[in-house]
Amino acid sequence: MLWLYLATQKELFERELKLLHIAPEPGIRARLRRQPNLQYTGAGLDSALADVRLDLCRLPFPTGHFDAVLCNHVLEHVLDDGAALLELHRVLRPGGWACLQSPVNDGLARTVEDPGTYGPREREQAFGQWDHVRQYGRDYPDRIRAAGFRAEAVRLDVQGDEAQAATYGLMSDEVLYIGFRDERTPLGEG
Repeated sequence: MLWLYLATQKELFERELKLLHIAPEPGIRARLRRQPNLQYTGAGLDSALADVRLDLCRLPFPTGHFDAVLCNHVLEHVLDDGAALLELHRVLRPGGWACLQSPVNDGLARTVEDPGTYGPREREQAFGQWDHVRQYGRDYPDRIRAAGFRAEAVRLDVQGDEAQAATYGLMSDEVLYIGFRDERTPLGEG
C-alpha cells in the first residue's frame, strides 16, 4: 500500500526533496534511492539497510531538515510513540508530510498498551504480535494530532479490482495515515 500511495505523490519524482525513511523496506528503499531528485536517508535502530543508526525518540537531525518522512509499521514497536511522533514532526519542514502507517484495530475505541507486558507470548496475546508494545485503536489519528500533525486517513479503494489488490497486496479495509506539518507552524514549535 505504501508504494501505491507514493506513486501518486508527484513531488517525490519531480522536485528536489529530502526524504527520511525509518526502518527501510528493501524494495521501497531500492526504488527511492534510484530517484535522482531525492536526497534519501534510510534510518533505523538496528536495520542493516539504514544509512544512519538512531533512536526514533532522539533524532540526530536539525529541526525542519526533511520534506517527507516514511515511518511504515514502526510506531507500534516504540515504547514512547508520543516522543517519536514529536521528533518526526520536529525534523519535518513546515508543509512537509509523513506516512505514519501502523496497524489499527477498528474494534478498539482506544489504543491498548501496558508497559508491564514484557514477554513475547504476553505481547502477542495483548497486542497481536510478539514485538509490538501496543495495539492502536480508532484514537490513532488523535495520537498523531497530539504531536502537532494534521492527520489524514487515506483509503486506496480497490473494491472489485482483485487484480490490483493482489498486485499491491492490499486489504480492502487498510488505511494509510498521513501526518502533515502545517505551513503556519514555526520551526521549533510542535
